[in-house]
Parts: sequence; structure tokens; C-alpha cells
Amino acid sequence: MKASVASVIESSPRAGQRCWLYNAFIYACVFSHLVASLVQARDAPLFSFCDPIEYYDAFDMEDLSTWSRDTLQAHLEETHRKQLPYTNANGDDVWKALQDVDAGEMTDGIPTVRLIYSQNVIPAEPKGTPDTWNREHCWPKSRGVENSGEDFTDIHHLFPEDWGVNSIRNNRFFDWCNSTSCKRLSDDQLAGPDVDTYFDNDLFQPPHMARGDVARALFYMAVRYPYLQLTDCPDETNDYEMAYPSTLQWHALDPPSDKERERNDRVCSRWQGNRNPFVDFPDLVKELFGNPNDKPFGCDNNGTASVEDPTPAPDAGTNKTTTDLQAGDIMIVAIQSDDPDMVAMVALTNLSAGITIHISDNAWDGISFYTNEGTISLTLPHLVSAGTIFGYGDDLLFGTMWDTKTDAGFALATAGDTVIVWYSLPDGNRDIDDPSYFRFLSALSYSGPWQAFGQSNYETSKSALPTSLEDFSVGLSHFDNYAYVGPVVGTKSSLQGSLADPNNWEGTNTLDSPSILGVQSHTFEITDGALRLQTATVNLKMVLLLTLLLLTL
Repeated sequence: MKASVASVIESSPRAGQRCWLYNAFIYACVFSHLVASLVQARDAPLFSFCDPIEYYDAFDMEDLSTWSRDTLQAHLEETHRKQLPYTNANGDDVWKALQDVDAGEMTDGIPTVRLIYSQNVIPAEPKGTPDTWNREHCWPKSRGVENSGEDFTDIHHLFPEDWGVNSIRNNRFFDWCNSTSCKRLSDDQLAGPDVDTYFDNDLFQPPHMARGDVARALFYMAVRYPYLQLTDCPDETNDYEMAYPSTLQWHALDPPSDKERERNDRVCSRWQGNRNPFVDFPDLVKELFGNPNDKPFGCDNNGTASVEDPTPAPDAGTNKTTTDLQAGDIMIVAIQSDDPDMVAMVALTNLSAGITIHISDNAWDGISFYTNEGTISLTLPHLVSAGTIFGYGDDLLFGTMWDTKTDAGFALATAGDTVIVWYSLPDGNRDIDDPSYFRFLSALSYSGPWQAFGQSNYETSKSALPTSLEDFSVGLSHFDNYAYVGPVVGTKSSLQGSLADPNNWEGTNTLDSPSILGVQSHTFEITDGALRLQTATVNLKMVLLLTLLLLTL
């Protein structure tokens, strides 16, 4: 009788070892099959009707003049079938989408991404650090996209880019950069001598091989999201505008490539379910946006085009958000009472041009401010992006633009003081000290705990805390100078909590502290609340899986 495989294994002197190897082989096969299945599921198309013939079935593809902007907008919105998380360790997110749709050539078996402005091809991992790559919003967050919503994670206008180049682009308008102040990105930032990426203080010129891609991304965004506006005579007080005198030309000079069409297919079928119609039908740009004007960027002081009348901007819809600020939208990040005085703040939401912000070291008694100290005021000259540090002090953004309008004069006391920040509601008919005229934003005491309401004398170093600021203030023991040293990346609410935690502050009686000196160079990153902490959950699941496998073996 022939022995069974099991009996041979059991009777072998090395049965235990062979059994372990046999089981290990079986589990390795099962696990490999599982991983392969997951990868295949991840890469498989999710959305049907992404073939252009099917996708535009309701439109006359032979006569683009019949296309209605409103009807197209509704179609793009209706077919935007998935809003990607900005960051999600457990599933689909913007990172993974860009690694797919903007993949470069494999290098020694390592996946790569192609950067849009520098044209470099770099490893897809790691990412999200100053030495790697980041997610570039062609339509800047500070010009209407902000930090949440479908527009924030819309892959049709998001591209990989080097962290430093992304910072240089910032929220500059796109245009030809022909002035004497224009500079080319450095050779070590670019893929080669033919990559002609230039910038100056106001403008950013992408390389010629990407200009059409950028233009069509902007055209898509202006149709998909009605509150976003394209105009060649932008108004800096309008937070929802982008300039486009050049993009019409770029669209004509750099028509869609096979790679761009493949990207459009993939964004629709795998990631979000809709298409960019200006990639599919280049002539549609002329129907909806007109012909390019051969004119330089800029408007005169009357807000009209500097050379000729601007191409009319399509009517914008309702803005994505209002300019109304709430407690915690601006938080204090540093104070300095040793001369020269300084109050540094961080914007935790986008701040519109024209907002007036006040800082006071007067005491608040629960009903009104005392008047024995001072109040300074700033009307923002242009929009401020969420995460930006600004404030009162020589080295800060807007640091010398504050006006002293009331009381005895703003001066932080080295013996201790309080600082309260508020925002003027839009009614210029009331006095600056009328409590119905403002909304409290944040506060800091560096003279110990906040005091109770209604005291007869708060002197010059104490104050009561406005009730609305209980979660958006910090009370610190006395040091002349303080700087926040806690987390700078997180959701808005988590950063508000960290800024209100006394354990995240460092005090000093000198001006040579690195935390004080470095405040003006800091930035915050406000995330969308995506599941950054899920990485720990994934790791735990992997540990449990491996443990079960070992126990079975």
C-alpha cells in the first residue's frame, strides 16, 4: 500500500520541520493571492460610461455651439461620482490617484511620478515632505478652493510637484513671464535646459510642455464650480478669481497629448467618474471662453485692462463660503513684550481681503473693554491663506501696517499682560469699542490665569476672558516672551486644541530663543480631517494577521 503524504510527513524524523515548511508554503501562496487580488481590485475601473461617446451622449458632439455652460456644469457635477479623501491610509485618496494618473517611467522597478512644473521624474514614495513631492492645486486653495470639498480634491486640477517648486508657485497667477524681474527655476530644480519655468513676484509661467494641461485644468474648474471665476482683469479683493489672458493661448499652442487624454480617461474610470471636456473637445474652449487677447497681464488703477478691454469673465455663482469669521479662525502663536513688541497669529481659515482685525491689551470686564491701554487695527490688503503666519511686528507679514486708533496706546508690559484678538463685523456705523460691532477670535494671557468678570480694577496686566473664547485661548505664567512649540499639521479643530494647551508653549525672558526668532518662517498645514491615524490601525491589523499565521503554523 502506498503511504499517504500526511503519513510520510508524520513518520519522518524531520516531520515537524517539514510540516512547518509545508504550511508556510500554503499560507504564502494564499497570502500572495490575496495581495494580488487586492491590487487588482484597487486598479480596476470603478465607473462605467466613461467612454467619451457614452459620457457625452446627451450633447451634440458635431455642433459644439449648441452646448450650454449651465447644462455642462450640471453634467460634470452629476457624474462626479466620488469625492476622494485628501489623505486616507486605508483606501483611495489624492496621493494614490496622483501616483496612478501621473506615473512616470519605472526606475529599477521603483514606481515614479512626473512633476508638472519641473518635469522631473522622482520616486512615488516617500512623499509629503520638504525633500520629496507634494500635491499642487492649479487653482490655488487661497483663491476659492480652500481646504475642503470636491474642488479641494478634484484630480482634474491636482498634479505632483516638488515641495519647493510648489511653494514658489504659491497662489501666483499664470501668465507669460517676460519682465526683467522674471527668474527661471534653478537648474537643479528642473529636468533639463528645455524646461522653461519662470516666475516673478506676481506671475508663474509653467514649462511649454505643460501649459496646455494647466490651461485646460483651469477651464474645467471654472465650469465645474460656478463660484470660481476666470478673468484677464483680476480683482485682488475677489478671493475666487484666477487670471487667464495667457491660458487661451497656451491651450492653442499646447493641444491635448495622448498622455493627457489617457489621464482624463483614468480620472474618470478609476478615481472620480467625470471627464474634462476641454481635453476631449479642444474647440469647446472657444465656445465658452472666447478667443485669446494678445495683451500682457495687468489692469490699470481703475480696474480695467491695461491694453485693451478684458475678455468678459463668465458670471460667478455663489461663493463657496462667506467672509464671516468665528472664534478660533485666527489664533495667537507668539508674543514678545521685550522691545520691539510682537504679536504673531496664524490663520486657520482663508481670510478675505478687506477684513479688519483688532488686537488689544486692554482688560475685558465681561461687558466692555477698559480704555487705559491700547488697541491696534489691520485691514487685510489681500487674501491670506489658511496656515499663514502674520501679525504685528517688524518681521511679520503685515507687521508694520497696523494703526493705533483708540485709547492710550498699545504696548505689551514686560511685567505681564493680556492680548485679545477680535474681528469687526461689517457695519462701519458703530464705534470700534461697541461690543455688538465685533466677534472675539482668540486670546492669550502671560500674566497667569484669566480673572473673573466684573472686578473693580484689572490694573494693566489682568483681564477677564470673553466667554466665547474658553476653547480658543491660553493662560500662561509670566515670562516676557512666549512662542507656540506644538504641532503645526492637523485638522483645524486639533490645531485649535493644541494652541490652547499651555504645555505647547515655551516662555523666555530673552530674545535669543529659537522658538521666538523662528516664528515668522513657520507655516501651518490644515488637513481635511482625513484618516491620518489609520496607519496605526493598518499596522495593527497586519500584526494580528501575521500572529494568527504563526500560531497556525
